[in-house]
Amino acid sequence: MKRLLLTLVLLLPLAVRADPQQAIEEFQSALLEFARGDVASFDERFALLQPVVESTHDLDYISRLTLGRYWVGLDAGQREAFLARFQQLAVANYAARFPRFAGERFEIVEQEAQPRGIVLVRTRLHRPDETVLDFDYLLRETDSGWRIVNILVNGVSDLALKRAEYSVLLRDGNMADLLQTLDDQYARLSSD
Repeated sequence: MKRLLLTLVLLLPLAVRADPQQAIEEFQSALLEFARGDVASFDERFALLQPVVESTHDLDYISRLTLGRYWVGLDAGQREAFLARFQQLAVANYAARFPRFAGERFEIVEQEAQPRGIVLVRTRLHRPDETVLDFDYLLRETDSGWRIVNILVNGVSDLALKRAEYSVLLRDGNMADLLQTLDDQYARLSSD
């Protein structure tokens, strides 16, 4: 019964969010609720988190930013293949990193406007062992409400890390090499 309730809660589409902080609160609450559930397999965790990640992150926009100047040189098929793998890997990262609840809690610290319509929402993850991780979310407003476009963990930008890694692969190889790397990363995450 608990698993059924968890499934129903996580599969409900998140409403259009008029406030960036609300978007982050909904996302973090869903992560913690998911981690409290009794979901053992990676595939189950992936299936439950996919609608949450897709409704709170602007994955199309992030994927274009990640490839930067390389995006314009891709044909439609390459763009579609990259986007599909990029989205799959985004969900897989959460499914692999939030397998069990151990008493963590998130705290919203502040919200501040940034240039070009971006809003920064600073949060902290408090762990039971008293360690604290800073999670800073950058969001932009879309037709579907506020969506995450970058996450900084303890000051390190996820977008910048991916952009650097993917740029090297595209500079030294080709799109097939990048797609294979994404497939390999997904395979490693899903085997845990």
